[in-house]
Amino acid sequence: MKKFLLIVFLFSHNLTKADKHLDNAQDKADPEKAEFIQLVKERGSIFDSYSASLEKKSGFFGNRTKNDIRESQDLLMEVVHMDNKIMSMLNRRLGFRNFEKQSMADDFMAMQQKVINLNVVNDTLTKKLADCEEHTKIYKTKLNRQSIYLFLLIILLIGGAFYFYRQIRR
Repeated sequence: MKKFLLIVFLFSHNLTKADKHLDNAQDKADPEKAEFIQLVKERGSIFDSYSASLEKKSGFFGNRTKNDIRESQDLLMEVVHMDNKIMSMLNRRLGFRNFEKQSMADDFMAMQQKVINLNVVNDTLTKKLADCEEHTKIYKTKLNRQSIYLFLLIILLIGGAFYFYRQIRR
């Protein structure tokens, strides 16, 4: 039985160490969350003090005195101030998340507009390329015709020169 209790104790002790280590790792990852948890814990302790002060009766015949009521009011005001801090933190966190969402939406719209612009540019360049290829075909056919005409002209000139040379030699 002692061994069983020892094993259970060691196992539970290791689990609590692992939980604390996990909590510390999460707190380091998100300091705002750690601050929020700390504020909630502080609020809980202040509220427990307030609840205890409501039960406190230090007057004659077991009644509450003015000081008891003032102490309760002060503790209640601390609870309200802590609630206000918590609410402002939550509002700030919510505002930041809304800002992130809006920023992501704006980035998405900007990227989408860039894609549309790039598609338009791509279409324009594709049309210009098709026009250039068509003009290149036309110029190649003209060049082929002109080369044939040039070749025929050179043959005629050589033939004419040869004819005149024979005429002069006779």
